[in-house]
Amino acid sequence: FTYIADSAMVNEANLTCFSLREDAAPLYFLTRLPFAYEEANRVVREAVAVDQWESIGTLALSRPTKKRPVASYKSYETTVTLYGQSYRAVIIHSSAQEESTAKTAFLVYFCPNYCQISQYISQIWTKMLSI
Repeated sequence: FTYIADSAMVNEANLTCFSLREDAAPLYFLTRLPFAYEEANRVVREAVAVDQWESIGTLALSRPTKKRPVASYKSYETTVTLYGQSYRAVIIHSSAQEESTAKTAFLVYFCPNYCQISQYISQIWTKMLSI
């Protein structure tokens, strides 16, 4: 089971609940990391500097217009550290927001290191396409 959580979940007490324990099965989660955390800003800067994005493609089923081109998405995977614990992170970039501020052009998602974040993101995109 994987919890898909609102970014309000990101605080030390909640993240501690998801720590690995020897006496329990691992708990998985995926949430957006707010830009109020410097780690979100840091990993976006890292992704832009490294420039090794993985193309996700487009999600739109509608045709582009002159005023509204179809957005394409790309991702970059790395790690973030919150409250002394390391987590896997993926940055999603939208071409539709390139002329906006970095906070709208990039979304940072993260999960425990033992989860396969790329797998979860792919599943989410697939579900979005089927709606």
